[in-house]
Amino acid sequence: MLKIYPDTETIRAQWPALLQFCQELHQQFDQSGTVLFDSRNTIRRYELEGTPLIVKRYKRPNLLSGIGYGVQRNSKAHKALRNGLELIRRGFRTPCPYAAVEVWSQGGLRLGECYYLCGECTAPLDLAKTLNDPVTPDPEVARRFAFYAAELHKKGVMMVDLNSTNVLFDPKDFQETDPAKWFQLIDINRMSFLHDEKQDEFSLSQRLENLTRFTGKLEVFRLVARHYAEAYGLPIEEFERQAVARKLKHDKMWRMRKRITHPIKNRHYGDPPQPSQHREGASKE
Repeated sequence: MLKIYPDTETIRAQWPALLQFCQELHQQFDQSGTVLFDSRNTIRRYELEGTPLIVKRYKRPNLLSGIGYGVQRNSKAHKALRNGLELIRRGFRTPCPYAAVEVWSQGGLRLGECYYLCGECTAPLDLAKTLNDPVTPDPEVARRFAFYAAELHKKGVMMVDLNSTNVLFDPKDFQETDPAKWFQLIDINRMSFLHDEKQDEFSLSQRLENLTRFTGKLEVFRLVARHYAEAYGLPIEEFERQAVARKLKHDKMWRMRKRITHPIKNRHYGDPPQPSQHREGASKE
């Protein structure tokens, strides 16, 4: 049993070839397209009527989780589609969301595979290459990312996986005057939005916690925190102090969790590592 979002009539009216592609995807995915990433999730690149198309297949949930999705949760693919559309509506950039496909079994009670289909992101850089990998981070990218993160929060957007490989950019976009246009987000299935008229509703604690994941380098974090305070009009020294305290607490808890979950594989822990790069919507790895 297949479920396709948006509904089939909407896709048929907008792009008939995409509907057929969605209907056949689960049968052809493993033998078609070009593999961009293959681990927990798999990402493949296609061309449909001359248009690049990126498909991300999420790991199949176990039995209990699969039934749970059927009872009370949207699939990761459905969430990514919904979040992508909402990001664009709020003025932010992400590879164009096209569709989500879910494969159900047991009479539609258990979710199997699910797929997110989007456009191709051609932005050549991510934060890891400019802030975390170099010995000396790019101060201009740090400043712009800080203002971008503040813009997300001001407009009621909380990107849960706000890490360095999920934030991509093309330097030419820095010519834009709107900070929302400076970067693009990928891996967007975990997000939350505020939907009331007053958008600046996230608490200081929520915003501080959201900033802890993009780097393991404290000097880079301090730089971004100071510019974030500037963007919000907050006292810079006091905000930096609070942000660093939250960052140190977050990293300590991260190391403790890893000691419990990987006691043999990882014996020594320094700063939290940057996530492995799987560029959903990207043209290369």
